[in-house]
Amino acid sequence: MKNILKLSIVALITLVAVSCKKEYSQVSRVVTPSYPTINFPNGKFFSIKVGDPTPQIVANAYDSSLKQAMGVTYDPTVIDNTTAGLYVVPVTSEKNGNGYFSADAAYVAVTNIDTAVSLNGIWDRQGFTTFQTLTEIKNGLYQVAGVGGAAAALGYICQKDSSSISFPTQPTAYGDMYLTQTSLRMISSRRDTMRYVVINAGFGTASRTFIKR
Repeated sequence: MKNILKLSIVALITLVAVSCKKEYSQVSRVVTPSYPTINFPNGKFFSIKVGDPTPQIVANAYDSSLKQAMGVTYDPTVIDNTTAGLYVVPVTSEKNGNGYFSADAAYVAVTNIDTAVSLNGIWDRQGFTTFQTLTEIKNGLYQVAGVGGAAAALGYICQKDSSSISFPTQPTAYGDMYLTQTSLRMISSRRDTMRYVVINAGFGTASRTFIKR
């Protein structure tokens, strides 16, 4: 009986030793993350009039570290060329050889706003020392630096007409963001007023008022 018990213990130890044996034949590979760059040969910003044909978005991706080209996917049907507003078209690259991908977006403004109208300039937030700066990219389509008065927040806005703007959900340094309860009052070039509420976890729920300098 003792011999049988000793034999069982030896067999158990041998089994554990075999199961714990390292497999040296497998070679580890260190992967340095690299992400494709999404390129827009015809640009990523567009402005059309209501009813005009939807612009053709052209995009491709390339990973310079891996020297690898790849395709992209996007859905242009999110653009409604019959309704004024800003349409954000997400663009995603295919995965590279290491399994990494990138995401970007194209922006299409649909507006009949007159080309002579301009929101360019610095807008001061009332009651605060912060401001936002609007720079026109295409007719009626503006880059907003300092959305909500937050310096790092960069987004894009469309002026639909003389009293309304459009800032749909879009990627920012603070994550996805959009504006609601928007209004625009154009009095003069130096007293135009813009109001909105920022919807984003990093912002409060108060309405923000900006007056153009």
